[in-house]
Amino acid sequence: MDLEDIYASPTGAVASRILYLGRDQETAGFIAYELQVGGFELSSLDPGVFYPEVLVDYPAQAIIVDVADVEVEFVEYVREQLALKELSGTPLICLFPPSRSSEVDSFLAAGSSDFIIKPLAQGEVLPRISLALGPQDRQVAWESLESNRERLFAMLRQMEGPAYAVDDRFRLVFMNRSGREIFGEDFLGQDCYRLVYGRETLCKVCTPENREGRPVRRWRATVRDGKEYRFTCSALTNTEGGWEQVVVGSEISREGELRDLGQTFIANVSHDLRAPLTSLDSNLSLLLRGAAGEISSEQKEYLEASVRSTRRLTNLVGNLLDTQKILSGGLRLRFEVQGLSDIIERALAGLRKEAEEKGLYLETSLQPDLPQVYCDGDRVAQVVRALVDNAVKFSSRGTIAIKGRISPSSPDRVQVSVSDESIGIPAGERGKIFDFFYRGEADEIITEVGAGLGLSLAREFVRGHGGTIWVKSEERKGSTFYFTIPAYRPQK
Repeated sequence: MDLEDIYASPTGAVASRILYLGRDQETAGFIAYELQVGGFELSSLDPGVFYPEVLVDYPAQAIIVDVADVEVEFVEYVREQLALKELSGTPLICLFPPSRSSEVDSFLAAGSSDFIIKPLAQGEVLPRISLALGPQDRQVAWESLESNRERLFAMLRQMEGPAYAVDDRFRLVFMNRSGREIFGEDFLGQDCYRLVYGRETLCKVCTPENREGRPVRRWRATVRDGKEYRFTCSALTNTEGGWEQVVVGSEISREGELRDLGQTFIANVSHDLRAPLTSLDSNLSLLLRGAAGEISSEQKEYLEASVRSTRRLTNLVGNLLDTQKILSGGLRLRFEVQGLSDIIERALAGLRKEAEEKGLYLETSLQPDLPQVYCDGDRVAQVVRALVDNAVKFSSRGTIAIKGRISPSSPDRVQVSVSDESIGIPAGERGKIFDFFYRGEADEIITEVGAGLGLSLAREFVRGHGGTIWVKSEERKGSTFYFTIPAYRPQK
């Protein structure tokens, strides 16, 4: 269909015209039906034949772009052409299919004023257009905006990178799980520039002019976890008529190829290692029991050392197999109602002797009347074991304290913490310690045995319970790891 067929008789400015740039005629028909109630006329154009002059020859009050048919560069191009033709105030709303909803932040950064996630709901399009143009019925528009705001937050909760939102006083009102793993769960109401960036004054993106015209900012920053992120910020109107800023970060990483190689390694060797190690452990145990004849004290000492090494390798292979399950999406958790005390005791059973040999004391403290937990007890025990094992490895003195209490941020979750007086974690490494195969670079860490899987598996097991894991640490003073799991609250 050519342009004349779409716009039969251009007459200059048409106050009620909305332009749809997309190929989905069913969507175009639905939008046209919704808009006619508000006195709007919809014109559609295939984005493949879009040309800049159409913005002047056939002006529209707002433009709707169907993301199913374009890439982010198309939105950038349209926004640039609007600016060149002194039409920069024209709202540009993007429609996203669910499969591309993770790209919302990129399109907002490219110049989209607003967005709607398909499938379109009845009564959703008109209020959004009205809000963009100056609504007659603001209450309907606010309700629609709040609904989409919640959908945005639901999407951001699933993102790998940190995402957060602040109010007009730059106080945090939302943070996804990736963000909480970096900054902790007590973020609500804190100043973003202090918590996220360690500043005492506003960042350059949080300036008064950033509140006007819904501008978009992009920047790079290294935050508290020591990683560098590329951030995108968009200022959105909230239901009170004020504004909020939504910020999404994506890690600037050079390690993607190494992770792929790690996955290939896991898949190829894990199963091949497990069987011979099991056989070796069994044969060594038989020798220790004298099945092949009496052994001397010196031979016993050597055999016991071999058994310890074999079981350490067996544990490593188990971790590799768990990693393979996680990376392939095959991990399954078995949820049951259990007591946290029993889980912790199972976790510590094999660690007390090693701690005592280093002069360390393991201390457990649970909040009185702590409810039971609803979890996979074996996996939670594995999390506790990994955290305490790390504390034992990197501590030379003092007490390792394991505590359990109701989460301060949610009465429906139990928070577990493991504190030590270890060498601590350098600020630049705190965000990397949960990455698969990562090992610290300090001399004390390099001399310790490990493949860099314990903490990464702990994070995935906690995530599988819908919880959060994070760390606070000071070099040469110690570290405290926290994680949350569901509390069991029987229905009354």
